[in-house]
Amino acid sequence: MNLIHSEDRIPLKDLPPGSLFQFGKTIALKSEYVSDNGRIEAFIVGTGNTFLVALHYQKK
Repeated sequence: MNLIHSEDRIPLKDLPPGSLFQFGKTIALKSEYVSDNGRIEAFIVGTGNTFLVALHYQKK
């Protein structure tokens, strides 16, 4: 199993279920599940907490 680093800039939606990925110092696992509102479910390794990332876009 390969660990995918955040420098690789691969969107979470493009990773296969079961992928381990690193975002900063956090290692997480993408699950095969999607929430009712369409959010991909991923969990932090070691704590089991839900992995949430808010993306901020600068308006021009």
